[in-house]
Amino acid sequence: MARMATVRVEPTAPPRTPEEIERDWFENVYQGDRQPQLTVRAAVMGMLLGMILSLTNIYLGLKAGWGVGVALTSCILAYAAFATLHRMLPKLFPTFGILENNAMQSCASAAGYMASSGLSSAIPALMMINPDALPAHQWQIALWLIVISILGVFLAVPVVAVGSVAVKHFLEWREADKPSPGNT
Repeated sequence: MARMATVRVEPTAPPRTPEEIERDWFENVYQGDRQPQLTVRAAVMGMLLGMILSLTNIYLGLKAGWGVGVALTSCILAYAAFATLHRMLPKLFPTFGILENNAMQSCASAAGYMASSGLSSAIPALMMINPDALPAHQWQIALWLIVISILGVFLAVPVVAVGSVAVKHFLEWREADKPSPGNT
């Protein structure tokens, strides 16, 4: 007579609440209090890379009609530069962490995307269509670019906040009539 193998099934843990998931993430994953974030070297590297990439965006925008992504390019360049410096001089250059790289990327993006506020698109196009339509004084163009940049900074946060809430409500509305575990 053959013996039947018995399979022992471990009971599964009950599903965790959202608060338990957040607590676990905060205690075991989050490192914001233990890693440097906005440091002098991150800000300086962000400004330098933003300056260089802004110039490349102006050049490419005028020559080819499109620009490069400043955020990703600056992340890769800064990480490569600091990893090389850390390998060569580990005492002077500690490891460049992910949060520090994020702060550097924010600085570089802010500086690098300044070219997008008209210098490589709208103003050259207006010059090609009607050169007399541009103001005679350069300070007027500079003032226009500053106003557009300020509007972009102050309108970005509310637009993103409203947009994310609208997308969430749209997805909830769209899924409401379909059979799913949450709707049954």
